[in-house]
Amino acid sequence: MTGTLLAVIGIVLALGVPLFVEWTRRPKLIVERGDDANQRDVDPPWRIVHVKIANLPLRGLLGQWLLRNPATACRVAITFKSTSDASEIEMAGRWSGSPEPLSLVPLPPRVPIAYAKVHPQAGVPDIQWYFDHTKLPESLRTDLSADVDGEAVAVAIKRKGEDSAFGFTSASYAFPDFCSPALELPDEEYLVTVEAFAGGIRKACQFRLQNTGSAETGLRLEQVA
Repeated sequence: MTGTLLAVIGIVLALGVPLFVEWTRRPKLIVERGDDANQRDVDPPWRIVHVKIANLPLRGLLGQWLLRNPATACRVAITFKSTSDASEIEMAGRWSGSPEPLSLVPLPPRVPIAYAKVHPQAGVPDIQWYFDHTKLPESLRTDLSADVDGEAVAVAIKRKGEDSAFGFTSASYAFPDFCSPALELPDEEYLVTVEAFAGGIRKACQFRLQNTGSAETGLRLEQVA
């Protein structure tokens, strides 16, 4: 009887300890307000408000022995809900540290061929940036290592002289001044739900977006308690 009991305990420990370790090492996501990006040396000035997504490291005694697993292929979904008419706009969150979805494309020389033969530098093609939709996927997912600093995700942009703000995501690069008509935020207040996903792990947080006046400083993001 004693031998059977010890065997059962051994089996439980053999199965339970690895499961407990793996459960402990699962990614732990948090969503917080991030720093604003203010560009004042351009005309017109603009502001982009951000949230921060982090995968918290293990602490205490466990943190001395174990490392938190990365949050692989983490993605973010953002929903804007107007407090005035309850209308909703949804978009995929863009990781601000990811490459911009742009590519350099050479344009043909704009000088006569005969002139270019005499002045070779005049025949060098111009270079222009173009929106590259093939780069969208890499800016919408990232691997989050265990780090309290986390990574920033853009939420909305507002330019001085405009009443509306606009949701800011990777597809915004396809429009002048990053202002997609489908992501226009004309109202003064929105409840913003930010959801981070990594495998079967989900973390959501709610924010209040204020959009007042026509100055870029009228765009403010506050975390809802």
